[in-house]
Amino acid sequence: IKKPVIERLEGEIASLTESFTKYPLGTVSVVGDLNGDDPTIRLEVLTRPDMSYDSGSTNFDVKFTSVYPGRAPKVYCLDGQGSAIQEDGFVKCLLLDDDQGWSRTYNLEVIFFCVRGIFRRKPIEAPWEAGAAPWLETPAPVEPSGLNYAFEVVHHGAQGRRRKMEDTFAHQQCISLNGTDNAMICGIFDGHAGDACSRYAQEQLPGILTSHLESGKTWREALWRSFVDMDANFCSEDIARKSHAGCTANVVLFDGVDRLFCGNLGDCRMIICSAKDGGTARDISFDCRADRPDEVARIVDAGGFMSNKRVNGQLAVSRAMGDVDYKTKHKLVSSEPEITETRIQDDDEFFILACDGLWDVLSSDEAVKYVRERIRPHTPVSSIPMGAESMPGSDEIGLGGSADIMQAVKDLVTHAIEEKGSSDNVTAVVGRITSPSLLAATVMVQGLDGGGGGGGGIISSSCMSGSVMNVPRGMMASLTANLRSSASTTVLSLSAALARAISHAKISPRCPWQPARAASSAR
Repeated sequence: IKKPVIERLEGEIASLTESFTKYPLGTVSVVGDLNGDDPTIRLEVLTRPDMSYDSGSTNFDVKFTSVYPGRAPKVYCLDGQGSAIQEDGFVKCLLLDDDQGWSRTYNLEVIFFCVRGIFRRKPIEAPWEAGAAPWLETPAPVEPSGLNYAFEVVHHGAQGRRRKMEDTFAHQQCISLNGTDNAMICGIFDGHAGDACSRYAQEQLPGILTSHLESGKTWREALWRSFVDMDANFCSEDIARKSHAGCTANVVLFDGVDRLFCGNLGDCRMIICSAKDGGTARDISFDCRADRPDEVARIVDAGGFMSNKRVNGQLAVSRAMGDVDYKTKHKLVSSEPEITETRIQDDDEFFILACDGLWDVLSSDEAVKYVRERIRPHTPVSSIPMGAESMPGSDEIGLGGSADIMQAVKDLVTHAIEEKGSSDNVTAVVGRITSPSLLAATVMVQGLDGGGGGGGGIISSSCMSGSVMNVPRGMMASLTANLRSSASTTVLSLSAALARAISHAKISPRCPWQPARAASSAR
């Protein structure tokens, strides 16, 4: 075995060992001597009942030759059985076929997920319960804190250096669903090959999700089915075939108490900032890129390949809505979202949801640090008096933090484009964790600035029961000034501020903008 091959194998073993340190997937070890004539690496694959036929462990010997990675290694199963294991014990599948599926860009991690997939049920009975790959097990449940939470959500989007803005954003708050009046839907849709798919998702997915919840489905199942149904609807439209458009999507569903459900397709990402250790980032979703080892194994098994970190050498994400060309003959690009469930803790401060235009130039920790330095110190919900409508010493609207968090998210987007050099559209959402009583006293006024929704603005308030209004941009400055001049923010003061703003803008009472039902509008 030549030295470059040995060095490559040592690097692949180290990488796989690091993955196994993070996730309880298995073990990797060397059998004999890598410098010998027949270097062999042993993989122990851990399985679980809901993902495989049998729980326990199965061992494989992976035998390499001097021409690796020019040719695929031979994989021998020491114990266990599966459809891809031949009578002589060797594994036969597309990925390990030199003529059909193997590529010199694949590695030991891809081989591991390939043999792991041998034992996976097809289809999984309840895919919405499977968790997010590459996890083998859903994280241990966290005990409820006994507190009710809410979110102050703001967003900002910018076209950046791209010729067109293809990102869209949807947000509905204080929705009555599944026995709560405080549910929330918040999502980012990052379009490619145009904005046809991202705008379709912005307009349709919240309503589909709400319908599934109203029909009695669980939070996880409703979120999973809304992605799959929305994709099927779009792919059946003429515009999907004519435009070849697609979009990544990351949608956050809040149960109105203390749980967040995140559905992800593609490379938008959601993270939570915890106050621990001076502010740490916790990834809630995991990027579904074409070169992620478990996704490479899935793509090859479906009849495709990964080249230049892209599906069939073209598409950078392995899961997306639309992209009908990758779903017609073989389902190379999946519309099945990875679902994660997170229980909010009292030391959690805020979440950031953003498209890859941000994450391409900033790490999760860097984004958390940037936002945290620009907003007021976090007050745990357990320290907020019951029924409080404002924070002590604050002269801002309601919660007292709208101005700081709005500026922080705008600065974050600008920082990614102008200082870090992002070449993509950049859209980011920040959701500050607060109490329902403070949220009820808060009115959030945002400019859409190209993030989806035309030339107006969006007002979201609990006193509208989750409704949203598209407001002419000329009213925004007057409306904001009138709201901030009020001693408190109530339904009465909101109505008065709207009346003064309409009068100032000289808009007819019969103007076409009207409150839109939250279940049918994402704008």
